[in-house]
Amino acid sequence: MIKKNINTKFYLLFGLIIISFLLRLVICYSTGDTTWDGEGVEWGILANSLTTYKSYSLWHFDDLLVPSVYMPPGYPLLLYLIEIISFNKINYVNLIIAFQIILSTCSVYIFYQINLKLFSQGVSLISSLVFSIFPLNVYMPGQISSITLQVFLSLLFLLFLFLIIQKQTQKNIIFFSIVSGLLILTRGEFIFIFTIIILFNIFNKKIKLANLAKIIIIVSLVISPYVIRNYIHFNQIILVK
Repeated sequence: MIKKNINTKFYLLFGLIIISFLLRLVICYSTGDTTWDGEGVEWGILANSLTTYKSYSLWHFDDLLVPSVYMPPGYPLLLYLIEIISFNKINYVNLIIAFQIILSTCSVYIFYQINLKLFSQGVSLISSLVFSIFPLNVYMPGQISSITLQVFLSLLFLLFLFLIIQKQTQKNIIFFSIVSGLLILTRGEFIFIFTIIILFNIFNKKIKLANLAKIIIIVSLVISPYVIRNYIHFNQIILVK
């Protein structure tokens, strides 16, 4: 009987993931972006700058490139990597949307795992279904926008935050730190949320001080190339300005 219940819940979760993927596949390729050249969109211009000039620049005057810290580099770098993967043989826009559909589908599973930390498996499945079919969540992977990446990383951050509070293994600490660093590089304002959480855990002793030190070091390493680049260009330690 127990085994039957486990199998039923597994099939329900598997069905939820498949439905989430197929729903996004149909909606995103029916109503999503079909063409895009990056012009007129700030992070699109940044991605094109990386591709064309190998420089993270939002403005240029003739051949003079102006280094930018106006927007964080996470999403433009992702667009740049996807273009490299395409080898100019796969439709660039379709590849971006396909990747975002996968990220959005994974977000449904991560949302389910977070719910399991708080609720029963039945409630977690129902809430995850609601999250999955919420119109914005279905529609946004079809748009060339950083929202899908932000949601994915934010949910990963919450999941690993729960995990390190429960069990402070080296694996959980490393993954939490890397995700935190990537989220800072995707949404610059997140550094304030990250700082508040770290201070909260220091005062409440939820995470050992030694592990907090490891987290801060790893996050610093993840964001350090961009911070160093900004210091070289602007003589300031900044992320977004």
